[in-house]
Amino acid sequence: MDTVSSRFHSYATPEECVKGKPFPVTLPYETLPPVYRTIVNNRITPCYSLGWVVSRDSLVARLDPEQRWSCILTAFQKSRIPTEWKKQCGHLWPTTKPDFFIWGRDDVLVFITHNDYQCDIDRSTDEELMKKIKDIVGETDDPMWYLVPDK
Repeated sequence: MDTVSSRFHSYATPEECVKGKPFPVTLPYETLPPVYRTIVNNRITPCYSLGWVVSRDSLVARLDPEQRWSCILTAFQKSRIPTEWKKQCGHLWPTTKPDFFIWGRDDVLVFITHNDYQCDIDRSTDEELMKKIKDIVGETDDPMWYLVPDK
């Protein structure tokens, strides 16, 4: 008797996923990750997010300098980031939008895309678009690809 529902099919067999070199925790902006869940060197590619790790306090201070909102989610949603993204980048990169999640105890990962689709990985290499994005998000450094917990 099968212990796994037949509705779900793994992306790779156990034989295809023998131990290999682990994926790095971070990748520089210029080093594009493979597409999520594809098999590379006998390993399933994990999820990477392209973004910046910033301290929670500095992000809240930047998003909500007047301290109007009690939580970081509201501060992010009410900040200029979603509005400016829609105005300047939404038509250029319609498959993604900036978001964030708590990264450890004191940090936040502000990200703009994942490695879910090749089109998003390819779009992340557009230098003109990346300049706009860095301005919208308020960052001067290039983003990095961060290995994130499996979705």
